[in-house]
Amino acid sequence: MRGLKGKYVVIFVCVITLAAYQLLTSFNKLPYFFSPQDITVIILIIIAIFLISILVLLERITAVLPRGKENLYVRMQAEDEINEAPELRLKGGKDHSTFFIALQRYLKGISGINELMNKVLVASAKTTRSERASILIYDKKKNELYIYRTLGWKRSEISLASDIHIKPGEGIAGRVFLDEVPIIMNGASEGKEYVVKHKYRSNSFISFPIFSGNTIIGVLNLTEKENGNYSNQEVNIIKFITTEASIHLMNIPRTP
Repeated sequence: MRGLKGKYVVIFVCVITLAAYQLLTSFNKLPYFFSPQDITVIILIIIAIFLISILVLLERITAVLPRGKENLYVRMQAEDEINEAPELRLKGGKDHSTFFIALQRYLKGISGINELMNKVLVASAKTTRSERASILIYDKKKNELYIYRTLGWKRSEISLASDIHIKPGEGIAGRVFLDEVPIIMNGASEGKEYVVKHKYRSNSFISFPIFSGNTIIGVLNLTEKENGNYSNQEVNIIKFITTEASIHLMNIPRTP
């Protein structure tokens, strides 16, 4: 960076010197070594070099941007997956085998962790009728959770997501990660110790651990349920989804 600044100073000095030379020669204060046309061409060439240098600098800055900032909205959203997802809502009746078979098929054929996390979000949100969902992944080196995938978030919220870092034990998600036990709350009266910081329409939420085999790697969050409360049956469905994800994660290289 310092080398580039030095180049800009040299270019700026050259342009000023040539401009001053042309001005002085026009008043016959200095002898002519270059014609005015030559000086104009030289100045234009130097300006072109200056502009090219700026473009190179901008490319370098873009290249070193944190991955979380680059195409953040596209990378973090799982919205496109909704259009491809089958009907994943549990219907009435005692026999739900068809539903679970369809759910299992939907989660099969995963090519990478991005696709898997998208499907986990969509399947969880659709089966529980949750309008908002997110997945936090654990960064072992930094010992913190960060937001990896979202569903139903506004663009303004996603733009701030890369600044959210949660230590194990902090907040609801951090507690779930540390204890490796899900937290389900239906209404504020059920869990006064858990404060929902954001102004959601609903106080009900599910926060569920995500495992790769027996190792916890993240947390699934669901909220803004259509009818307000999460049933035991829906909790069991989320457990089924995260268990399927755990099996797939053991066979996928983790490169979030």
